[in-house]
Amino acid sequence: MQENLKWYRWNPYTFWNDSRIDELTLEDMAIYRALLDHMWMHKDCCLPDKDEHNARRVRASVKQFRSSKNALFEVELLGMENGCLISPELQKVRAESEKSYQFSSKNK
Repeated sequence: MQENLKWYRWNPYTFWNDSRIDELTLEDMAIYRALLDHMWMHKDCCLPDKDEHNARRVRASVKQFRSSKNALFEVELLGMENGCLISPELQKVRAESEKSYQFSSKNK
């Protein structure tokens, strides 16, 4: 992983002012944030849709993971692409970060 892509931009103001989170429980939000972190560690920013494995990743029971995953799909914070869980917002952040990294690398 490129050095500057070990972290991602997170805007708490945008998150807490998004009306979609009004529908989520604290557990849903914690699972969402953990999923974002795990997605970021993969270049394509997606995780295979394997509930048992992803539940272990985020330290949740399979039952709680499935409940939260469904809630996150309902409010469109998570999506599915080619059998993988994705976050459209995180994919945008990733694309911007890679573009910025490529630009800064060319100007060194």
